[in-house]
Amino acid sequence: MPLGRGRSWWLPVRLVGIIRSHRRMHPAPWIYVAAAVLGAGLGLLAHRVLGWWWWAVAIGVVVAVALRFAATAFTGGRHKMVAAQLWSALLWSISPRKAHEHALGQRADMFRTAPFPLYGLVPTWQGVRRFGSSASSSGPGEPMRVTALGLSHHDPEREGLRYVDVEVRDDDARRPLDLAYDLAFRVALRRDPAADEHQLRGIEERPEPDWTAVTIPVDGEPVPFAFLADQWVATAEFGGHTVVVQGRRFPVESVELARITDLEPYLEADAQVPGA
Repeated sequence: MPLGRGRSWWLPVRLVGIIRSHRRMHPAPWIYVAAAVLGAGLGLLAHRVLGWWWWAVAIGVVVAVALRFAATAFTGGRHKMVAAQLWSALLWSISPRKAHEHALGQRADMFRTAPFPLYGLVPTWQGVRRFGSSASSSGPGEPMRVTALGLSHHDPEREGLRYVDVEVRDDDARRPLDLAYDLAFRVALRRDPAADEHQLRGIEERPEPDWTAVTIPVDGEPVPFAFLADQWVATAEFGGHTVVVQGRRFPVESVELARITDLEPYLEADAQVPGA
C-alpha cells in the first residue's frame, strides 16, 4: 500500500527522531564542525590527487560521524526496543489500523509476560479496566527489561475523574520521600498536563510529606500501606515488590486488591480506545 501524501514526508522525520532520542552518545555541535573541517581538508586532497569532488568527501565525513553516533541507539541492549519503534512508525505510515492492532498486541504481550505478579481491584468491582503505566530499563550491555506495570480502573460514569491505578515495581529501592516526590510530579501532570517546570519544581520544595498508615486488603489479607492523603497515594512492599496505589475521588477504605491473572477485561477496554 503506498504512503499517503500527508504521511510520506512525516515518516523519515519520525524514523530519524526515534533514533536520535535513543542514542547513548550525543555529539556536541563542535564535533560536526570539526568533522566538516576535516572532511573539507580530505576533500581538497582527494580532489587534487584523484579528481574527486571535494564537497562530496566533506559531506561523507560528516555523515559518517552522524551515523557513528546514531549507531549507539542500537547498543546497550536497546536494539530490540528501537527496532520495534521503527517498525511501529512504518506501520502507522502504511496502515494506521494495522499499526493500532500491532501496538495493542505488543502492549498486551508485555502485561501477559510480566516478570512479577500484577494487582488490581478485586474481580467483583464493576467498572472500566485498562492497561496502565509501564516502565523499562537496562544496564550497560544488558537488554531492556520491564521494571513496572500498572493496571487502571475507572468509574464509567466519571472516567478520568474517579479512578484507582495499581502499579507494581520490581526495582524501587528509593526512600518513601523520593517516591512521594515522583508520584507528586505524576499526579500534577495528570491533573494539569500544562503544568510548567516552575510549578513542578515547587513540589520538590515542599516539606517532607506526612505519611499515615492504612490497611488495604490484598487477596483477602490485610496489608499495611503508607498513605499520602493529599495526593491519594498508598505504597507498600510485599512479595519482594513495591505496590503503588494511586487514586482520585475513591474512598481508600473501599479499595480491595487482588492478584490479576485474567487480563481479558483490560485488553477488551483498551481495544475500544482509539489510538490505544
